Order: sequence, then C-alpha cells, then structure tokens
Amino acid sequence: MIKGYFLITVESLITISLLILNSFFLRVEKYKLIIGWVMFALLAVDVALKLFNKIKSKRREKKLKEDKEQRWEKRNKDFKIIKQQLREQKQHYTVYKDKQEKDLKTLNKFFSKSLLNEKDVLKLAKSDQYFALYVYSWPFPTIKDYAFKTKRQYPILLKSLGFIRMGKVSSFFMINKTKLKLKKLQNIVEFKRFLNKTLEDVRKEEFTLYLKEAKDHDEKLYSECLSKGYKNYLKINYLLFENIIHPGNIGFVDGEFIGLNSKKINQDLAQEILGGIDLAKINLDKNTKLKIKEYFKEQDFDILLEEVDQKTVELISTNRDKIKSNLGLGTILDIGTKTLEDIENILCSIGVKKYKNVALNLKDDAKNYQEALERLRIQFN
Repeated sequence: MIKGYFLITVESLITISLLILNSFFLRVEKYKLIIGWVMFALLAVDVALKLFNKIKSKRREKKLKEDKEQRWEKRNKDFKIIKQQLREQKQHYTVYKDKQEKDLKTLNKFFSKSLLNEKDVLKLAKSDQYFALYVYSWPFPTIKDYAFKTKRQYPILLKSLGFIRMGKVSSFFMINKTKLKLKKLQNIVEFKRFLNKTLEDVRKEEFTLYLKEAKDHDEKLYSECLSKGYKNYLKINYLLFENIIHPGNIGFVDGEFIGLNSKKINQDLAQEILGGIDLAKINLDKNTKLKIKEYFKEQDFDILLEEVDQKTVELISTNRDKIKSNLGLGTILDIGTKTLEDIENILCSIGVKKYKNVALNLKDDAKNYQEALERLRIQFN
C-alpha cells in the first residue's frame, strides 16, 4: 500500500522537476520537443498520483465509516445481549429466592423449636465461590435545607440480581456464584462486563430522577447538572474479586447463633450460607426424626397461618377437629394434598372471611413443609 506521505513526497519531487525543466526549456531551444514530452509525462504522472490519492482517501473514509458503523452495531448488539442477561438473571433470582426462603422457613421453625441445632446444620454447608464487590460511589449534589428523596439506585439493582449487602448502608456486597443463571457470568471477566453495562444504565436512570427533583427546588443546580451530564456527578467505581467462603469463616463472638430468628439482625448472611445447604444431605438420627414427626402431629393450623390475622387463626383453631374430619386429614400437613375448592368450602362453612386467600395459605405452606420433610427423609405414613 502506498502511504500518504510517500505520495506527497513524489508529488513534491514532480513539482520541483517541472519547475527545473520549465526553466531549462526556456533556455535550450534544441531540446524543446524532448523536454516538452518529459514535462507532459511528469504532469500526467502528477495528475494520476493526485487522482489515485483522492480515490485512496475516499476509500479510507468509507472504510473508517464502515468500521465505525460496525463498532456501533457490535456495541448495540452487546448491550442488547447484556440487557437480556439482566432480565434473565432477575427472573432466575426471583425463583431461586422463593425456593431458598421456603427451605429457610422450615429450618427456622426447626431451630426455634430446638428440633435441630443451627451450628450442627451449618457444619453441613459446603465451601462456595463468591463474587465480592466493593463499590466506591459519589452522592448526589445537595441543596441547603432540603433533603432529596432520590437515592442512589445501584444497591436496589444489585439486590435484585442476588447480591447481599453486608450491612444496612454498607458499600460491600457479595453473591454466591451458584445464583448466576448463565455459566459465562461466573467468569470474572464476563461478569465485570455485565456489571459495567448494568451499572451504567442504572446511573442514567437515577440521574433522570434526581434532575426531576432538583428542577423543582433549585433551578441553578438543575441547569448546571443538566449541562455537565451524569458522568460529572454520579461517579461510580468498584473493586470486584473472587473468594471461597465456608461457615468455618464465621466467628460466633456475641452468641451461639447467626440470628435466623432475630428480626433485629440482618438475616442476609445467614440465608446466603444456609441457602447452599441441600436438605436432602442432612442426615438426621432416628430420635431427631421422631421428634420432628411428633411435633407436626401435635401442631394446630396456626403454623400454616403466620400471615393471617389472629382472629381468623383462632376461628380455624376452634374448628380444627371439624376441618380435619371433613377433609380426612391425618396431620395438618395433609391439607396440602387437598383441592383448593374443598378447603375453601369448609373454611366458608365455618365463617372465615377471605376464605380463598386463607385456603391458598394453608395449602401452600403445608406443601412447602411436606416437600422439606420428604427431602429430610421423614415420612408420616
């Protein structure tokens, strides 16, 4: 390929040669014809080179334009892929969290009734790989004597993906790699690309919310922020690294338990650790299994009605024998095998308000307990 600087050099030499020949042509009449043809040839070469250079320049411009369009096309394609990954991960975590919460609810009940020991169960938790994320972020510009309602949105985004926040207002987040639906996102390079795009998008969204609020309270600040853009205000960087965590990493300094049963303690860490425990791998001795079976045989429907008002719970408890007889229940957990219609009919007959919702609560909670007990290999029949 002939480079631009080479063409310029050649053109310069031709121009100089033409000037010299022209000067010589004027003085030497004898070589007029020969010099004339040489000058014509040089002029033709000069024109050809200029034309060639122009064509090359246009081709170069076209190539640069095509490359730019291809880069934008690839970038847009990558963004669409990451947006799809984001949607899939949020949906995946919603299902994951639902299952995790059901298992934890069962374990929590067993811990609270001393049917299982929390420390013994934690010993069964396997070592897992985690992504740890430390976020460095700038707050919104403030206005004197006014507290903005708009807050940084990235913690909400991270929690929706499955991250746990290590403290109420901490900048430190963690996620178990098993929570990530796509295997490729378990690679730190791919996960970083994914985070860059998702954090960039949420930064644009939160800046839009902030501007809307700023406009109503400080026109000058609003205009300044609008002209400079979000990148000058909502800076966000992070440190992403991988590590392996085992329950043995936890130090019980202030008590014997992590605090599953305490509403005052952030339960995320306990859920993250216990969430990796497969109930089917918990080996219970015969005495413990018998204790759990006896517990459920003695229980009233109230353990299936934790989200129902006390008046309704008492009404159902009063009619316990009637409900069990009508539906043919051996234990209260058998209600999980009955049809919603049958449960609704008996609840309606004893005067339960919102009997449809209550019937759904009874059936779902009973099924969750039944599934958990089956994985623990506890059979009632």
